[in-house]
Amino acid sequence: MIEVLITVVVLSIGLLGLAGMQLRGVQDNQRAMHRSVATMLAYDMADRMRANRDAVADYDGINGPASDPGCVTSGCTAAQMAQYDAYEWGTTVASALPAGLGQVSDLADGNGTYEVRVMWDEERSGATGTDCGEGDLKCFILDFRP
Repeated sequence: MIEVLITVVVLSIGLLGLAGMQLRGVQDNQRAMHRSVATMLAYDMADRMRANRDAVADYDGINGPASDPGCVTSGCTAAQMAQYDAYEWGTTVASALPAGLGQVSDLADGNGTYEVRVMWDEERSGATGTDCGEGDLKCFILDFRP
């Protein structure tokens, strides 16, 4: 009888270890998905800027979702298209990542290099902020020239 009881205890500990490994695998998979989405979104903004070279300077200073210029159906100027891109991209970042925030800035290095940052709260701890490394915010940074 004691042998059966010891076997059940050992088996229970093994199953708990297996459940812990499964949970860790799911968490790591979720983190990898967030990084993949952040990478895709950063390159999406870089492609939008390359497609609208006439107004590339208007993308500087994007910090989260912007307002919709309402010109898509009637035709946008290059500057309005930059504002629409900021609106659409910022909204997508906010909805695709937990506490997602996207930023674009001109590095002013004389080479026309821009920086795209995508930040999110990977641990879902309620972290907020506007800079990489604040609290538990994770960050993907892409430097490129349009």
